[in-house]
Amino acid sequence: MAQSQVDYFQQLYSHRFKAYMNAVQAYNKAVKKGRPQSELKRLERAVKKLKRECGKAKAKLDTARANQRKSLKGKGSGGGKEPNVQTQQLIMSLENKLRNLQEQFRVEKREHKRRVIGEEMARVKKQLSNARAGLIK
Repeated sequence: MAQSQVDYFQQLYSHRFKAYMNAVQAYNKAVKKGRPQSELKRLERAVKKLKRECGKAKAKLDTARANQRKSLKGKGSGGGKEPNVQTQQLIMSLENKLRNLQEQFRVEKREHKRRVIGEEMARVKKQLSNARAGLIK
């Protein structure tokens, strides 16, 4: 699946919610126009069905969000574990390096030099995100 579970269920929920709101509007219009009772019953059943589906989609979305939070935190009940001192130092040094590169990028006039600095910034950002995720020590 190219998109994440959360994105998928978010899209599903938004579509179901729109359908539910449209059904509610159709029911309200039918009531205003004084439609026959049989048609109102049919619309009422459709609204109830869509509300139920919408609720199920919302529950799935909430579950997917909770799972994503769990997977980001790391396994176990303790939540995310505190990075060790080495990793913290690495993160701090990478943050400083990134700040310096950003400053160089701001003041640099030459196009080629700016591109080189930009590429280096991208590499440092990647390293920083990996360090924060605990992938490199």
